[in-house]
Amino acid sequence: MLKLSGMRLFSVLRIAVCTGAVALAGCALVDKRTDEEVIKERAEARWDLFIKGDIRGAYDYLSPAAREVVSRDSYVAGIKPGLWRNARVDKVNCKTRDVCEVDLTIGVVFGGKAFNSPLREKWVRVEGTWWYFYER
Repeated sequence: MLKLSGMRLFSVLRIAVCTGAVALAGCALVDKRTDEEVIKERAEARWDLFIKGDIRGAYDYLSPAAREVVSRDSYVAGIKPGLWRNARVDKVNCKTRDVCEVDLTIGVVFGGKAFNSPLREKWVRVEGTWWYFYER
């Protein structure tokens, strides 16, 4: 069995911890997706929650400013789940570095009839993260 002195063991552990930290930091910086890809993924995830009826979860995609003004309970109370059957992101168009529009097609069932409806959403980047821009 390998015996290491206290100082040598400390050095080996320090190197291991530093190497792991650098590897993890590097992984976080390697995301090579475009803004459009990130927004498409987040918009689809948000709509998946709506379709599942998880309005509380969808609230987490609202911009920080919207969440300061609208409580989760108020948001949930204002949205009736069960109308949506599917959602597809058709296009993401970034107007500026921090503001993009998302064109979607939403499958809806209302009054026993199914149809598709176009929808345009605005997404904003705040401190490096893309958020749905909620407008009442």
